[in-house]
Amino acid sequence: AQRTVAFGGAVLERLRTLINRLGRTTWVVHCCKPYAHGRGVATYLSRYVKSGPIKKRAFHMLHDDKVSFGYHDHRSGQKKRQRLGVNDLILRVCDHIPQHRKPGTRYYGLYHACRREALNVARQQLGQHAVVVPAPVGWIEYLGSLGHVPRCEICQAPVK
Repeated sequence: AQRTVAFGGAVLERLRTLINRLGRTTWVVHCCKPYAHGRGVATYLSRYVKSGPIKKRAFHMLHDDKVSFGYHDHRSGQKKRQRLGVNDLILRVCDHIPQHRKPGTRYYGLYHACRREALNVARQQLGQHAVVVPAPVGWIEYLGSLGHVPRCEICQAPVK
């Protein structure tokens, strides 16, 4: 007969099941300097939850199919302006949409996008396959994959 032992309010068998389930999860470790207080974390997260990566007040002008918007450059600590085409702006905003059922993450060390080559060297040394970066998908193809075909408001023809 198998003996059940309580551990933190859970039965040992349930604990083993949980550990096995968590062991099959792909984990990405994120390391950063800890905040001195929780207010900084809440403020940072609330910016994305409330209004997304670009705030309405950041937009300055729409002219000749170009959008001008302001942003804070964290490297230099200065406020800057950037001007993008409408399609480029939509792609930039879509880059901040997490994949379905995947949490949004920021990467550090070997997992940062600019360190892909070093990551692949490490993976090769461990006998693993290189990380393959999927080709970027445009907003029209993305909506099409979800079954939503964007149409022209005037003639109702599919947008290409």
